[in-house]
Amino acid sequence: MSINKKKEQGFIDTPKKKLYERLVSLESYSYTIISFNVYYGVKIAAYLYNLIQGLIPLSSIRFLISVFFGYFVARALMKIAFYIDPKKEWVIEVIACFDFLILGVVLRVHDHIGDWKQVYEDLIFASFITFLSYWLIKNFVRVVRSKTKKASLDHIIATLNQNITARKEKIAELEQETTKVNHLLDTKNKKVAEAKQELAKIYQEIKDITCVHCGLRWKNKKARVAHESKCIKNPNKKITNDGAN
Repeated sequence: MSINKKKEQGFIDTPKKKLYERLVSLESYSYTIISFNVYYGVKIAAYLYNLIQGLIPLSSIRFLISVFFGYFVARALMKIAFYIDPKKEWVIEVIACFDFLILGVVLRVHDHIGDWKQVYEDLIFASFITFLSYWLIKNFVRVVRSKTKKASLDHIIATLNQNITARKEKIAELEQETTKVNHLLDTKNKKVAEAKQELAKIYQEIKDITCVHCGLRWKNKKARVAHESKCIKNPNKKITNDGAN
């Protein structure tokens, strides 16, 4: 089987990206964000599960409500990361603050008030996770915005290249039309020149057989010359009979 045949049937794949290229790609970053959203959803679910314990005693119902709410909040966070306005990035800071407080509740820091060592450890862990989450979302917003701008610029460049190609084709068509028109003009100019030459020739032939004194036309130049010497209107020769036919 030839290489081209294999390519047509999909047996030959395109060269794979190197490891570092895959690690720094937007696809890899997206998987990281998805993993973070799973963690975030679980954290919100755990927070809500403890929060509504007094309202919904039945654990199974409380679990389902918590899971769906955690999923909803995680999806909302992803949408914010994708579509946040550059002028409203302060929302990410606000989310980080609430994230820190929620994580403190999930870790039940308030139950460890007497044990300051445990409180200290809980706060360090909550601060680290919050800081990591904040910069992950912040950087993801920056990467998405950069990729979006690049895609927009690539689209603009592609459109401009298409316009340039179309204009070049139009210019080539106009040049072809101009060449055709010039060719027609050259042909017509040649015909006009030939017609002028023919007219000049006819005019010269008429002049050769026409008497310059009386305007009579003769059969040929020799007869016209013979007549002019005897023409009655010739001021140099006063002849009564001109001998004209």
